[in-house]
Amino acid sequence: MKWYIKQEPFYYQDGPYLNNTTSNAGFQAIAYYDNGDVAIARYKYGEGHVILSGPHPEADETWIDARVAGNTTAESKMKRILSYLGINKR
Repeated sequence: MKWYIKQEPFYYQDGPYLNNTTSNAGFQAIAYYDNGDVAIARYKYGEGHVILSGPHPEADETWIDARVAGNTTAESKMKRILSYLGINKR
């Protein structure tokens, strides 16, 4: 999966791809599958925002082989996702 300009491993089990519409002013693609479909996106919902994800950013080393090149921790991935909502968890 590509998150910004970096290829990064994620746990994925036939999850969805997300609507890639730029007509929605509240839409922001965060990460893409290798085929170009949107994997993680932020959408405006009511007075706030939601983040939808096809792959599992919460998957830790018990779900996947953490030794895979480029792997980051589940905690790191979740902190990065929360930052899209303006939540800076330390």
